[in-house]
Amino acid sequence: MPEARHPATARRPLLLPLLALLPLLLAACAHSGLPEPAGDTLECPPTGRWIDAEGEVHTTAGLAAEAAGYEVILLGEEHGNRAQHRWQLLTLAAIHSHTPVQAVGLEMLPGDADESLAAWRQSTIGEEDWLRESGWYEHWGHPADGYLPILHYARLEQIRLQGINLDRATHRRLASIDWEEAPEALDEVITPPAAPHPDYRKRLLDALAEHPHGGMMDEARFIRAQVLWDRVMAERLKALRASGPGPVVGLMGRGHMSHGHGVPAQLADLGVERVLTLLPYPVAPDCEPPASDLADALYGLAPEPGTPQRRLRLGIQVGPGEHGLRVVAVNEGSVAEQAGLREGDELVEAAGRPVESHGDLLMILDKAREGFLLPIKINRNGDRKTLLVSFAVSS
Repeated sequence: MPEARHPATARRPLLLPLLALLPLLLAACAHSGLPEPAGDTLECPPTGRWIDAEGEVHTTAGLAAEAAGYEVILLGEEHGNRAQHRWQLLTLAAIHSHTPVQAVGLEMLPGDADESLAAWRQSTIGEEDWLRESGWYEHWGHPADGYLPILHYARLEQIRLQGINLDRATHRRLASIDWEEAPEALDEVITPPAAPHPDYRKRLLDALAEHPHGGMMDEARFIRAQVLWDRVMAERLKALRASGPGPVVGLMGRGHMSHGHGVPAQLADLGVERVLTLLPYPVAPDCEPPASDLADALYGLAPEPGTPQRRLRLGIQVGPGEHGLRVVAVNEGSVAEQAGLREGDELVEAAGRPVESHGDLLMILDKAREGFLLPIKINRNGDRKTLLVSFAVSS
């Protein structure tokens, strides 16, 4: 199979040579949705099958065998899309059954989540305690339920789990600095990132323009924020790969890896070239043909009936309070307003559980469903009250 050329870097074909086979508020707008087809296009992949950049169709078992020769395998996602998380689990399990995966790198957590991830792997901690101790809800704005089956699989198979992101405070600090003027700011955090490809810059700026608050954001800082995420994830995936035999799998938003931009380009700059990019692709009777450079291989994912389950929202903004979470603002027409919540109230309990942080509240809301009544205890000027929030069923 001839080697394909990629706009950002030279791409390797899916099928490696035989000898190689013998002996992974701002980010969301860059991660979601499918890029518009550009340049050459492929046929839509058959449901339950893969199509590579050359148009060849593969079974999952066949692709897993080919993936064995790669150093880093990137599985892209739309965050919170549970069908795509199931696809990630399917793909991870297929690859691991052929060639043991030595580690799974998680965009969802920073590198300092090691202790909680080790406890998870050792089965010394349950789901809720792990979500709390890992800081999942402080670091990640998406429900955990789609990711937990993947984490359980890694624990069953004793695959190392590693956060590959930066903590938010460090990311905000570095994204606010012009690295060309102050390159020393990156010292002891990451090496200077490779400049983003012009096509990648355009995609990011197009995504920013579509964001409801995009006009309020600084374009240069937005680009730096994305490139910073790309670089730190690339560096940590490279370090994982160097720590032992077997491929490393990275789970991350599709915007960080599609078209070979983002993390693959940063990995190439770091000298890691045997990188395989895999994405799910929705197939339906009106399927738009995918761009041939979208990923090294695309999996035909059948659409699911019904509306994907989303976290229910109270419609409030909160901040730290003296006794719990202080309500900073209540959105007009929200379920919180209908229940009687007011600005200045402090949330003390929800569903009978203490609310001491934003993460506590998100964990409770993840378990709420349409039609539920959620009891919330508040402190209003020293008086304790219980309000009932009704999540009506959508028509």
